[in-house]
Amino acid sequence: MVNNAYGGVRSLIDAKGKPFWEADLSLWDACNQVGLRSHYVASHFAAKMMTQRKQGLIVTISSWGGLAPIFGVAYGTGKSACDRLAAEMAIELKPFNVASISLWPGIVGTEQFHQLADESLEGKESNLGVAAISDKFNWETPLFVGRVIAALNNDPDLMRRTGKLQIVAELAVRYGIVDEEQHRPVSLRSLRFLLAQSLPSLKSKAKFIPDLRVPWWVLLLTVLKSPKI
Repeated sequence: MVNNAYGGVRSLIDAKGKPFWEADLSLWDACNQVGLRSHYVASHFAAKMMTQRKQGLIVTISSWGGLAPIFGVAYGTGKSACDRLAAEMAIELKPFNVASISLWPGIVGTEQFHQLADESLEGKESNLGVAAISDKFNWETPLFVGRVIAALNNDPDLMRRTGKLQIVAELAVRYGIVDEEQHRPVSLRSLRFLLAQSLPSLKSKAKFIPDLRVPWWVLLLTVLKSPKI
């Protein structure tokens, strides 16, 4: 089962630039009702069936926003909680051979994000302040993420990963996964992404930048310095 529903994008746009105490209180529910709460509810009922079968996988789609500030308090707290939800469920599910994993995609080109990118190009203020949305650089397609989850589900060593945070692009390298255009986007902690994002002139030459993983502490400093990934 994949916990992937989310309903807070438009509310985050409306609250853009406001500290949490000036944003409407409804922002919390917009981010975490169809999101964190629905993930818990769905997992509750899925676990009833999976534990009886002694087999299963619950993937909770989370975000890099669980690592450092990106879209504000309500968003970041909810995503950190998604990571913790997956880890806590893994402890109780492990004796039943059921895996629980928190999965971090990159920027996924859903229909809504394509719309946001198009609006950004038209000069409208609806892109959440995220530079990587407007030019669609290094986007992951929904099919790419789905293929990675399918490969994860078929991994004979799946239980070794339970309770851990996994990154879509890094799993794609391990499993040899590409998208429908035969592309493989890199992890958001890849030197290739970070350099190209910091220096837009490098984007056209990004393929020549090594796909090296930047240590977590360096990434954290980078995000805290410039939260607009």
